[in-house]
Amino acid sequence: KIRFYINWARPEAYYDSRIIETRFYQPGFIPLTQYVDNGGPEMEYVYKVSAVDDSNNESLPSKEIYIDNLPPRVRIDSPAKNSSVGKVINIKGSIEDYNFKEYSVEYGAGENPSEWNLAGKTSSLTSVKHFNNIFYWNTDGLNGIYTFRVVAVDKAGNTTERRVTVQVDSDEPAAPTNLK
Repeated sequence: KIRFYINWARPEAYYDSRIIETRFYQPGFIPLTQYVDNGGPEMEYVYKVSAVDDSNNESLPSKEIYIDNLPPRVRIDSPAKNSSVGKVINIKGSIEDYNFKEYSVEYGAGENPSEWNLAGKTSSLTSVKHFNNIFYWNTDGLNGIYTFRVVAVDKAGNTTERRVTVQVDSDEPAAPTNLK
């Protein structure tokens, strides 16, 4: 008989990390090779699996298995909705995810664009991203109502999108004339 132990914990990026041990075994000579997690609180999990025989000899643990059922958290602090913006917009806010993969900034004409244009994209190997300046968007040549969106993706494929509509005025004022 072989007993399998599964230890799971919230990732270290969260302050109340803890390990919980689950024990299960398959009677008879067939080892249990599957475990179905019926869910728990919405969070990210890290599993390690080891086997223990009837003499309490324990194998080395498996590689860590990451289960991520949470999408990235995206917040846009500025510019504010419906604000007037100039040629270069400093998009401020934050993106957080333990299993972070990448984010992009896209824009489209109007309040509910049917087409999106890529303003910029970035990726990183860092797990948790905290930003003040998410992106500098150069709106040269754009005028009118535009909506931009920040789309964040984690390595599990979870996606979050935040949108803000702004009034873009990228035209420079005319130079003063008739000065004497």
